[in-house]
Amino acid sequence: APPTAPIASAKDMLTNGDFSRSLLGWASFNDQGADGPSIDGSVSLVTDGDSRAVRLLRMGSNGNHCQTILQQDINKPLPDPVSSLLVRANVKVSYQSLPGGGSLATEFPLMILLRYRDEYGNDNQWVQGFYYGDPQGNPTANGEQVPQNNWYLFESGNLLEELNPKPARILGIKVYASGWDYDSMVRSITLEVQ
Repeated sequence: APPTAPIASAKDMLTNGDFSRSLLGWASFNDQGADGPSIDGSVSLVTDGDSRAVRLLRMGSNGNHCQTILQQDINKPLPDPVSSLLVRANVKVSYQSLPGGGSLATEFPLMILLRYRDEYGNDNQWVQGFYYGDPQGNPTANGEQVPQNNWYLFESGNLLEELNPKPARILGIKVYASGWDYDSMVRSITLEVQ
């Protein structure tokens, strides 16, 4: 039989996902939502142990919502053929004043949101939240409990198998903190396609 075609190696669709070139390729901003202006969070490059990380920090919220966002626009089609799409991230949640994911499971102290256009031309998103505490029993759909103040390596499943309809074009990715007071970090993030 003739040899099979070579399998392509995984390729990262993100630019500077290890933050080795500061915040090149990333935009940062705050979104206060509709509940009135309040204290903004900060996005800063820090050293944690022997590695570089981005810290999303907000204190003194007085129970007022905010999102502190690190965003990268991609707007590229997935290769054809494509067999897998994975999000990997090294994350740490040190503090959250809003338990779990808030009352609607939309306000985690650290979140990843992937925006994509599906095979039918509709815009969709995939969301993953991270939290360490939920003493009030708030909903935590799309959230993962992680050990407080410790680095955690997250790997999604193959999103081509999980998402329906399937992604055809990746529009962008956001790493953000949402809620009241929060202190979270991300050391690296990749969006690997193969």
